[in-house]
Amino acid sequence: MADIVTDPEDFDHRWLERLTGRHRIVFDVKTLGEAVALRRARNYLDAVTLEHGAKPDQVQAVLALHGAAAPIALSDAAWARYGLGERSRVNDPGTGTFATRNIFASETLGDPWTSVAVPALQRRGAIFLFCNNVLRFLSAQLARQRNEDVNAVRADLIASFLPGVVLVPAVVAAAAMAQERGCAYSVIN
Repeated sequence: MADIVTDPEDFDHRWLERLTGRHRIVFDVKTLGEAVALRRARNYLDAVTLEHGAKPDQVQAVLALHGAAAPIALSDAAWARYGLGERSRVNDPGTGTFATRNIFASETLGDPWTSVAVPALQRRGAIFLFCNNVLRFLSAQLARQRNEDVNAVRADLIASFLPGVVLVPAVVAAAAMAQERGCAYSVIN
């Protein structure tokens, strides 16, 4: 199998410049589960605006995705192509079988996480980061399973990011950089 090629152009560090709100937090998200991370981000945004009186533009949440949480950032096409529902043990509520679409990004009436779907949180200013180390691991694993070129799988996964998802070299470094810019830090297990 070929070595994974990383292009420095893959990374856009401008997300750090967007951290301007008075109240900001980075969630270290490594679990998928029952949309725990998405619900926690919404709860933070709601509590600070509704209960503490901050204006919506003063509150920011960064969700640093890695580990099992990585599929949150990927398109329906990637979920179908790579069997991410089966890999992640996520069922589609409409079919009762393994999801072949990203139910965490769906705002379709009747889906379970519409109020905390990725686009809904992004409209509220949430920033979603994707760990390149996880991308390397996932690309290699999928390429091996599918007998495909690892760099082609990696490129396809990057192309499959939901709009606005930012690839970072490593979530651990991104979380530290966010903290240096005044973000609180919370781990979601």
